[in-house]
Amino acid sequence: MKKILALLLAAVLTLGLVVPSFADGPGLYRYPSIYVKGKIGTLYNDIGTPEQKMIYDGDRVPAPDGYIEEAVKELVPMFIQAMLTDDYDEWAQKMSTVLEPIYKDFIPDKNGKVRPNSGKLEQLDYIDRLTDVDPNHNYWRYSYDLIWDWRLSPMDVADQLRAQVEKVKEVTGKEKVNLIGRCEGCCVIMAYLYKYGAEDIGATVLLSPSSNGVALISDVFAGDFHLDGNAVTRYMEDGEYMSELDKIIEDELVRRVILDTLRLMAVTPGIDLTDRFVNSVFDKILPMVMPGLVMSSYGACASYWAMVDDAHYETAKQLCGLTGNPEYANFVKLIDDYHDNVQLRHVEILEACKAQGMGLGIIVKYGDQMLPFLADSVYPNDNTVTVGQASFGATTAKIGEKVKGEGEFISPDGLIDASTAGLPENTWFVKYLSHDQWEQGIGPWGRALWTSEGTMTVGSDPLYPRFLVFETYVREDGKEDGRFVPMTEENAFEHEPVVDNDPGTALNSFIATFRTVIQRIIDFVKGIIEGIVGHAKGTVPPVE
Repeated sequence: MKKILALLLAAVLTLGLVVPSFADGPGLYRYPSIYVKGKIGTLYNDIGTPEQKMIYDGDRVPAPDGYIEEAVKELVPMFIQAMLTDDYDEWAQKMSTVLEPIYKDFIPDKNGKVRPNSGKLEQLDYIDRLTDVDPNHNYWRYSYDLIWDWRLSPMDVADQLRAQVEKVKEVTGKEKVNLIGRCEGCCVIMAYLYKYGAEDIGATVLLSPSSNGVALISDVFAGDFHLDGNAVTRYMEDGEYMSELDKIIEDELVRRVILDTLRLMAVTPGIDLTDRFVNSVFDKILPMVMPGLVMSSYGACASYWAMVDDAHYETAKQLCGLTGNPEYANFVKLIDDYHDNVQLRHVEILEACKAQGMGLGIIVKYGDQMLPFLADSVYPNDNTVTVGQASFGATTAKIGEKVKGEGEFISPDGLIDASTAGLPENTWFVKYLSHDQWEQGIGPWGRALWTSEGTMTVGSDPLYPRFLVFETYVREDGKEDGRFVPMTEENAFEHEPVVDNDPGTALNSFIATFRTVIQRIIDFVKGIIEGIVGHAKGTVPPVE
């Protein structure tokens, strides 16, 4: 019962972050909403049978006990030997298949189809349970979740969304619904709008859309790696990332040595080992390992290819062994369908839907730092998607630089020129929000977006202009809360990490860390000597 209550409470709180407060009553809402989230939820195989098995725990695909540790012990020495001999064949053969035992029950087949009775437990009967209305057709909540299998092509899931749109209209008695997409869920919504138009849609709100590409996926699938010194520094300054690194490397000094070394390598002319060595190694090994690694894991999911941007798409297909491969001919047709007809036609699709009277809001977040070895990490991003991708084309400077020009389309921090966004009058940019962060402040803003009958733009409400900053504050009751405020030249730099790409500074930091390492070694050796002397004098009891 505690677990059930906790889940119910979590559901209410989660919806409260994205849709307006339920306490406001149905009179405020013209249409009910369908909320299409991204990659969340537990997945199972053989649902409803004695062989039912969890294949995704809501965070990752679980590996067999001890498998990763044993694989690392085997692969690391092999890689060191490969570097010394410049012969990567044996290591690459082993590396390319290392994920197969983990993902074998998770991945779809080579046509992009999942096995029967595989997916989320709730999805099989969910649409039949959308009947909680009273005789007056007042719906019991204002957002109906689409329960979908995020491994599938958004083009196929769009048909499922169509069925849910019809069902929600039926049970609520409304002629239209609103669509709210988050991350990967925006791919499904865009596929829906391409296939079915906006005749049944009141408003669409896209939150950090991944439908035009995700740097975290695009760069990896296409092998677009480059270590940037500033990105390393920003990564080091972020407490959340450092805490994640803490879990991997427990010793603080070891973490500092690794990060200081990476930074020194990246910013010091003449010893830029990233370009001169690491990238040269990547050039050799990526074609050998990427087809196996990608297509035995998330690359087998058509939905992930929907999030590869156009700049990387063909390179990624080539590198991952899809181009000209007859085994994946049907899969390529499947992913090309979305790429050619949806991703490349975002603006056309949305403009056509607006012409049908659909309201539109695109919310782009940035001010975070993605992994510093990704080539796109130098551009404003929310740690997953770049501003250029999420806004369908806004011009951005590299972090720490500024775009040219001035005026209403230039962000107060100088990073963004919104005039080149796909739909600039319907696109808001919010600084200091990460990709997975959904705050209370979006409630009243969301209410304005999907009750405006299609008329709200970045100039409609002075409280919500084109450029915003998310800030935390302490309420009168002492609790911390969040809100959106207009971005100004004063608040646009309040949470900027200290970025210093001066080689001298990087070298001094590295030397200071190295001194600490030497001192630890000296203390260790000193302790051993003192122990030996103590045993010889009989002042220290022997160690058993």
